[in-house]
Amino acid sequence: MAEEGEGFHETHMRMTTYVEKPLRERMEKLKERGEIKSYARLVNKALKQYLGDDE
Repeated sequence: MAEEGEGFHETHMRMTTYVEKPLRERMEKLKERGEIKSYARLVNKALKQYLGDDE
């Protein structure tokens, strides 16, 4: 989590990757329904869960 006073670019890094089409379609539906705010938040949450770094 970001420390007080740290900006977005100090705590995050841009990453480009490929996602299987059916997964991307499901992500789009989640976003359209307002179930996720952004793809980045979903990916970060999933990675934290997978890596055992849940908050």
